[in-house]
Amino acid sequence: SITDPFSTRDGECKLPRARTARTAVELAHELAVGDLYAVEDIKGGRLVDDIAKNPKILVTEQEGGGQLFAFKATFDAVSSKQELLQLVNISPLGLKEPTEKDTYNGVQQDVAALFEEGAIYKITNPDGKTSVLFPRLKSHECKVDSDIRQLWAESGYKGRIDADDIDRELLKVGLQPTRQAKPEKRVLGKRKGPGTGKRRKKKQNNLGHLVLPSGRQ
Repeated sequence: SITDPFSTRDGECKLPRARTARTAVELAHELAVGDLYAVEDIKGGRLVDDIAKNPKILVTEQEGGGQLFAFKATFDAVSSKQELLQLVNISPLGLKEPTEKDTYNGVQQDVAALFEEGAIYKITNPDGKTSVLFPRLKSHECKVDSDIRQLWAESGYKGRIDADDIDRELLKVGLQPTRQAKPEKRVLGKRKGPGTGKRRKKKQNNLGHLVLPSGRQ
């Protein structure tokens, strides 16, 4: 039998940060199946061929013969915290917080560390399910005066501010809200019943030059 120290079937093992390629024998043991090249479905398709067609699996040939199978992440060139920071820094419009399927094992811990270090911004959607990472470049930051900070602290607002509350506050100080009005829904007209409206003239095809077979007019 084969002992795999990084087997996902062992609940107490720890996956390596960088994924390693597996041989056909190692992968068969991981999947708890027999020979990858011998297992077939009811239509005769080989399991190894289905694995090779998977866009998330990279198949390479070994020098001594045989094949190697490796997981292909979305950002397969990112495998460390520093490389993750570089990826965020070249994404000025934001980068959806990557998971282990997108990059490497342990990426969530590195995201948390970069956020705690103040190296990146992390904005979580109101639903709390997804987060977006933004670069925190010193050259793009500006200093907020202490009096502005004090006014914000005294405003009493915590968390998200409702748009209607903002409009009311603007009206109190004599400012007109400039929110864009929602477009009105178009109401489709009722379809006219039969016999109403102008009839479309039937276009006659000019087929006088064609010669029909004998017996047909």
